[in-house]
Amino acid sequence: MIIDDNLLAIETQLAQLFQTIRQGTVYQRYQTTKQIVADDPALQQQIADFTRLRDRYAAIADYGEAAPGFMQVQTAVLKAKRALDLQPKIQAFKQAETDLENLWGQISITIADSISTDIQVAAGNPFFEIDRRPHQR
Repeated sequence: MIIDDNLLAIETQLAQLFQTIRQGTVYQRYQTTKQIVADDPALQQQIADFTRLRDRYAAIADYGEAAPGFMQVQTAVLKAKRALDLQPKIQAFKQAETDLENLWGQISITIADSISTDIQVAAGNPFFEIDRRPHQR
């Protein structure tokens, strides 16, 4: 890679973009909800319990129903996951995470489109594929 004035200008603009994102409401909401989840000891215990169950399930998943207690562990994992997903703080965090992911996807598509509409962007969100019409000029 050749380092020249163009590359330095791009790096400067990227640093400005990242700073703008960090100061924006989407990122701030993400950081706030992440901290709220991290500061809740009961929620952290629930996450740790779910993680242990998930790890137990992963250890026996390859054996399927042949593994002793497979159905009980699978059911326990699904119930723990559902209970975790119903927590308002987790819901708020997941929504903030999705909003931030969507923002990154929109930025990626905008940057790619400014170069060429032929560039395919893996935004990680299939909803972007609906709005993005490659090969249009």
